[in-house]
Amino acid sequence: MAKIITAAEAADLIRDGMTLGVSGFGAFASPDCVLEAISRKFKEQNTPRDLTIVSGVAPGDFVEDGCGLSKIKDEGIIKTLIASHLRMSPAIGRACSENKIAAFSMPLGVYGQLLNAIGSKRPGIITHVGLNTYADPRQDGCKMNALAKADGREMVELIHVSGKDYLFYKAFHIDACILHASYADTEGNISLQNEPVCWSWRWRCTTMAASSSWRSTPSARRARLTRGTC
Repeated sequence: MAKIITAAEAADLIRDGMTLGVSGFGAFASPDCVLEAISRKFKEQNTPRDLTIVSGVAPGDFVEDGCGLSKIKDEGIIKTLIASHLRMSPAIGRACSENKIAAFSMPLGVYGQLLNAIGSKRPGIITHVGLNTYADPRQDGCKMNALAKADGREMVELIHVSGKDYLFYKAFHIDACILHASYADTEGNISLQNEPVCWSWRWRCTTMAASSSWRSTPSARRARLTRGTC
């Protein structure tokens, strides 16, 4: 049975150094109330910090103090960002450009398929997508700044199958995910009835990835979201 908890209680379950999947697609469906709670706790207690945020089009609305990752823009909260689009939050975009956050990026379709692979406990995905681009390890290997290059994380590997080049994007651990949804129940089910449904599969993949990574079931992952609270 899932617990019904507040945004502040959800923030208390986030530990330093965690890898968090965060829902949202630009200005849509960002879990702002939980992100705000994380920000408040950081300002009061200097924790949680050094988080790795995983998101497709990292949520934001091009407004300095707007929605999405702008809610957790204070230096020290985010250590690493893995996303297909990094700059919807102006502050986070600057932090990536100024080498304050290790920034990794991959094609958006690859991102969705990789989350699906993580949720299925597969080692990653093999595809031609990204060959001879920034994603190719012969170029940047998804590493968007010097901090990412110094991080030691290898997101992608060049492999050869049947005489052809492919990229192997590697699965990685996700500790928990924070989702915006229309409704939820105490069985842990969520509904995206009033959300941009065309992106609902990414929410599902994010949840699957976090679920498969957990060794135990945290109440934050199944917290009830009532309409209009996030």
